[in-house]
Amino acid sequence: MYSRNKHGLPFASFVGVNHHGKSTLLGCALMGNEKICCFEWVFKQWLRCMGSPPQAIITDQCKSMFGAIKNVLPDTRHPGAYDT
Repeated sequence: MYSRNKHGLPFASFVGVNHHGKSTLLGCALMGNEKICCFEWVFKQWLRCMGSPPQAIITDQCKSMFGAIKNVLPDTRHPGAYDT
């Protein structure tokens, strides 16, 4: 879901797969930090723009991101949903 730029700021990219099986950039965000509130803001903007949550999301192991997904995208499948 995200990486860091040379200034250490988290960069989130939203990539989907089209009907030809090709990767498609759907959106991106440059974030100020990795707090839950920042990830929640990004996911809320996603919902606002796209109109519906993604069916599934693949992320790294960022606990803040898992918390935001749980709060904002509760019906979206993701690996962290099954961790205890």
